[in-house]
Amino acid sequence: MEPVTEGWLMREFTTRAKECQLQVDCLGSGKLDSEIAIISEAPSEYEAKLRMPVSGTGPKLMWTILRELGIGRKDCYVTNVVKKEVSLSSKEGAKTPVTKPELEHWEGLLDWELDHLPNLKYILCLGNFTLHALTGDTGISKWRGSVFDCKVGRDRRTVKVICTNNPAHVSRMASMELMFRFDVAKLKRVIDGKFTNPSILF
Repeated sequence: MEPVTEGWLMREFTTRAKECQLQVDCLGSGKLDSEIAIISEAPSEYEAKLRMPVSGTGPKLMWTILRELGIGRKDCYVTNVVKKEVSLSSKEGAKTPVTKPELEHWEGLLDWELDHLPNLKYILCLGNFTLHALTGDTGISKWRGSVFDCKVGRDRRTVKVICTNNPAHVSRMASMELMFRFDVAKLKRVIDGKFTNPSILF
């Protein structure tokens, strides 16, 4: 069997996606031995053109925050749940939204992808597609800021998940920036063992 490298993973992922009749515009990238995965929803037009996930104007703030915390792109594996450029709107001329059966295929492929990150311990979950892919839940606005254990991949390993909004959405809503900064900064606190969920007393 061919060694598991980033190149092998991308080729095998593309083959599996095409077997499911899925369009692939932008694959994951980064260190397969990283402890950190950053997972967003779907590539933008810019990301699809450059074939670089979670890049461009939308995620710029997120990467700035992470760099301030000593976490660079080189330290992470970066991917999207959906690997084709999509639009979540139904405006005339927009691309077709992802259907439920298609999303189920992408989620299954994400599980397979995460199986090939042997040291994975932390996931920064960006947006609703990612929340659903990891947990089956929806409503990122209710979950953002949450930190919890989650079983991922086909081998059901337990990793820490830090939830927040899609950076592209935050870039269009200035009022969300402060909370987004708090959410992203939790990743470093979790890695350093300095994060504890607050006790809730009724």
